[in-house]
Amino acid sequence: MKNNTFIYLLTVLFLNACNQSESIPDPRPKAQIQFLHKVADLASEMKMVGNEIVVDDRLDSCRKAISRYVKDTLNNKFDNWVLRVEDINNRPMGFDVVELTLLTHVDFNLDSKYPQSDSNVFKSYIHYDKKSAIDSLKNIVKGDLVKVSGTFDLKNKLLELAVNSTSYSETALFENPKFSFTLKSISKSKK
Repeated sequence: MKNNTFIYLLTVLFLNACNQSESIPDPRPKAQIQFLHKVADLASEMKMVGNEIVVDDRLDSCRKAISRYVKDTLNNKFDNWVLRVEDINNRPMGFDVVELTLLTHVDFNLDSKYPQSDSNVFKSYIHYDKKSAIDSLKNIVKGDLVKVSGTFDLKNKLLELAVNSTSYSETALFENPKFSFTLKSISKSKK
């Protein structure tokens, strides 16, 4: 009887050990996670609009809500947010800038099949006269996890926000948003 109990316990322990997958700890700061949840909450709010007549009003109130959050809670800036490099485009359309595209997910999904379509996108244009910022991009490649600090871009006191999708819908503005920002610093993140 003792033998059967012992074998049963060993089997249970072995199966538990086999079922445990190695998880990557989430390195993102609390402010970043809270911001992403705020955006997700607004996306849910937009999805719940059942009357097409009020969509524009709800969209306007959601834009104002995220803008207030960025201004009041984040002081219009973010420090050491962990993002993934999606693209570094040198001199897009011949301009003397580098276009930097970074991605982040609410659930820190590192293996998304369609990263641009299920992410919050952060986009910045860095002018060549910002030599230290340009130099900091030289050792960074697509796919790198980076720590980024910067300020959100505002236009008429509202957060500069666009849809990062080819098909525009009012809900997509918060389901797959693109935020413009001004880069302060960027460095590779230790995983």
